[in-house]
Amino acid sequence: MVAAAVGGGGFLSAHTALESSLGAEEEPVRVVGKLADLIMGVASHFARHEILGIGIGCPGPLDSKTGTILNTPNLPALRNFQLVQELKSRLGLKVPIFLENDANVAGAGEAFAGHGKGKKIVSIVTLGTGFGHALIIDGKIHSGAHGMAGEHAKSLVSPGCPSIEHYVSSSFISGKFCQETGLWKSAKEIDQIAHGIFDQDVLALHTRSTVNCQAIAEEAYAQFGAWLGYFLTFRINENDPDVFVLMGNLAKGHELFWSAMVKNLSLAQWPADLPFEEKDAKARELIKISELSQDAAIIGAASMVFANR
Repeated sequence: MVAAAVGGGGFLSAHTALESSLGAEEEPVRVVGKLADLIMGVASHFARHEILGIGIGCPGPLDSKTGTILNTPNLPALRNFQLVQELKSRLGLKVPIFLENDANVAGAGEAFAGHGKGKKIVSIVTLGTGFGHALIIDGKIHSGAHGMAGEHAKSLVSPGCPSIEHYVSSSFISGKFCQETGLWKSAKEIDQIAHGIFDQDVLALHTRSTVNCQAIAEEAYAQFGAWLGYFLTFRINENDPDVFVLMGNLAKGHELFWSAMVKNLSLAQWPADLPFEEKDAKARELIKISELSQDAAIIGAASMVFANR
């Protein structure tokens, strides 16, 4: 868990940033206690009248209207837990508290202080162990009637096939590499292999056989990119955003999957026979890589306070 103070311009007060560890099985009372201590640790740097509100990003699914964490696999001990109500009782601060899906708050941060600043419609995808989608319209999170808008992770690609998240995740990259080499490596390690940086077991396999580990790593990312392009086609055609932002750990290695992604984009706003060079140029105008990193979630959580004043 991380807590920090954010000013109206989206700037973090670095000296107030505090961190604490959180176990997946920790009891609710301990979680609330740790979270309250973090918040009060940050709040102690300010007068009470300077604190406008509190924004919290949390793994979903959750009900942002009631401030309740629902059946989240990442925090099983907090299932159906009314976090906002408990936190208000613990803190005693007379300010609004907002709770939202972590992907949504990261998207809100990007819209508030990143590539989406000043844009009307901002669409964001977080790429990592899974993926999350956020849609920000006029500076506010569009979460739908039940807080599940844009939650396509479990949507099936086609009947009888795995979900979209199976193809657009770090485990897909690891799985593809393992199929060809027999070695299970993280997406980060496969990124290094694609750049010619081998650890001992990869180097041993690479040198003693005809297996080209670097080419296999490049192909694993290319296949990931092709599926990502397929998914982004639906999201962009559906929402027609001013800007689409890729964020998360996998987005940092975008040069490995960018070309394959662009080749598989089929946007309604582009001619069907657009040459790749022109398609790539248009994609670079529309699709951006986040530069906010983990600060996006912190800024986004705070932006809920500013948006609802």
